[in-house]
Amino acid sequence: MFDALLDDFEDDATRTAGDDDLDNLVSDDLDVDDDFDFGDDDASGARAKRSADDDEDGLSSIDDNESWSDDPVRMYLTQMGEIPLLTRKEEVTLARQIEGSRRRFRTKLMECDYVIQAAYKTLRRVHDGDLPFDRTIQVSVSDRLEKDQIMGRFPHNLRTLEILLKRNRHDYLFAVNRQNPMPARLAAWQRLSRRRRRAVRLIEELGLRTQRVEPLLPVLEQFSQRIDELQVQLAELRGNRASIEEMRPLRREYLNLLMTTQETPRSLR
Repeated sequence: MFDALLDDFEDDATRTAGDDDLDNLVSDDLDVDDDFDFGDDDASGARAKRSADDDEDGLSSIDDNESWSDDPVRMYLTQMGEIPLLTRKEEVTLARQIEGSRRRFRTKLMECDYVIQAAYKTLRRVHDGDLPFDRTIQVSVSDRLEKDQIMGRFPHNLRTLEILLKRNRHDYLFAVNRQNPMPARLAAWQRLSRRRRRAVRLIEELGLRTQRVEPLLPVLEQFSQRIDELQVQLAELRGNRASIEEMRPLRREYLNLLMTTQETPRSLR
């Protein structure tokens, strides 16, 4: 599964001369910096003296109570009816909080390089006519001017996104390499973070629908789980004094997953 996901990006990924550093990281057996982060008897007797009509009424009442507790929809509606309605001010405040939470979630998700790459390729396909504009881009169907404005941004934003992705790849490799001095690594990570935020703004300007990026969240979770598994396996091999050749396949998979997301194991969690 992971090979298929990685291969999908390998076909379109923009590679630079710095990509050779990945092989160096493997062959030199360097560790990626994981910490870098950046009832009673009397009552029964009384009930026995009741008339038949009273008994029937009692049974009917019991049946009603049982059906009440067995009807979750009815119970839900009753409970909802007991909750006081929000005032207009409270509705507006809650709506703003929900919108703010959605925006923060979307922004945080799209700041991952894996998601930026997926968004870039989707937008490129829209620009090339391979994907329908209205189903991919969030825009009012009746607002032709807004659609024209977004279409006008496509060429510039896509070119800029391509450049940002190339530079981020280079800085990521530099930042996670323990052999580089820490001040320079921190500077590279800061540059990478700034470019990611700029990339998110460029994508937002093109109105990519949230539905296009939300499915990537479980993919990132699977990547994170696999990376954690590989860390444990590599640690066991080191403890058993395994050779570099024995560790190489796992280490290459580990580094490839990190390069795909351009995160550290900790930040990916």
